[in-house]
Amino acid sequence: MIFEGMTGDFSSSIKLEETNGQTTVTWGYTFQNLDNVGRLFVGMMDMETDMRPMFVQGLNDLKTIVEAKPLPEPEIAEVASDSTVISE
Repeated sequence: MIFEGMTGDFSSSIKLEETNGQTTVTWGYTFQNLDNVGRLFVGMMDMETDMRPMFVQGLNDLKTIVEAKPLPEPEIAEVASDSTVISE
């Protein structure tokens, strides 16, 4: 993730956990080694208030995309009926 005008190490992550046939998505964001502009920006920002609406919108968009895709068809492989067992 790159923010124009700021230097530092920015990273976001998406963690998927399946429980009882449902998938929980956790979206994370970290930053370190910020320059003065970045420290000022982050210092004035309330992450919960400022970032939450963007994360919620992103998760809702992800949900819409995933649920719109058809389920994959299972692959069925044929097994030869005249198989030979080789033993030493």
